[in-house]
Amino acid sequence: TEPSISSIQAASIWETTPFVTFHQSFSYEDFIEGIKAESQDGVLHYRVVDGLFKQICQRAEADPENPYVLIIDEINRGNISRIFGELITLLEPSKRLGAEEELKVVLPYSKQPFGVPRNLYLIGTMNTADRSLAGLDLALRRRFFFKEMPPRPDLLDSLYVEGIQIGELLRTINRRITALLGRDYCLGHALFMPLQKDPNLPHLGRIFQKQVLPLLQEYFFEDWQKIALVLNDHRKSRGDRFVTQDEELDLQKLFGEEAELGNLPTGWKIKPEGDGVWTQASAYMGIIDHNGRTVEQRVEAETVQ
Repeated sequence: TEPSISSIQAASIWETTPFVTFHQSFSYEDFIEGIKAESQDGVLHYRVVDGLFKQICQRAEADPENPYVLIIDEINRGNISRIFGELITLLEPSKRLGAEEELKVVLPYSKQPFGVPRNLYLIGTMNTADRSLAGLDLALRRRFFFKEMPPRPDLLDSLYVEGIQIGELLRTINRRITALLGRDYCLGHALFMPLQKDPNLPHLGRIFQKQVLPLLQEYFFEDWQKIALVLNDHRKSRGDRFVTQDEELDLQKLFGEEAELGNLPTGWKIKPEGDGVWTQASAYMGIIDHNGRTVEQRVEAETVQ
């Protein structure tokens, strides 16, 4: 939208900002207005119910001196044409109430004229790794400004866990993901922010077990060799590897000498929770440097050379 919100204004409205999450079954009736059936004394009545967007538009129109914000999370997961309908045109700055080309439409259920006030701001969030956003660009590219929010490893550069610089750890992982898959799949810094309050190896291990490894499995479709490349496991000592091949799986013994196995997977697996690798500093240092050196040790070695 055309006017900007100052940091002071943003801070004052943040706590009361309406929030909604789009999903596949979210509809125009949920967002704008719809008809709701109610039973009173055994008699069924139908009434028009305002949706969240219409409600905040009414509040903003009644209070034109103050900015109003609606945050839409996962905006790319909803059916935009189904949710906004004819109102998508009203989002344009030139079509807002009081603008040069002010435009109103008559809503289908209430039969009332409706427009979008100029002091209403919509903020939509989405993950660019989600390929379902193709239709979003066509519908909203002209109505929204797009701002990329890439990972910020620099926010973690002052965070250390047993000599492991977390910012450099994330930066290294994301460089490898970018090389193998593309930058849209980089891990966000928010995964590691909880370490600021609890900077220890068990906590780091839980983040890798419960969040990092499952994401990598999803991104690479169980291609364990690429997951191992991201974690630098192929260059680390056996005891520092997070994923490993099942040495007890003898395919020839299992299927017979005459079996044509081709490219059958050879039994990759994540080490179990009780394995010491998850609380082993050298395993994480090895992601950055397979020699298991800290940032300071690497800098010192490079200085000597």
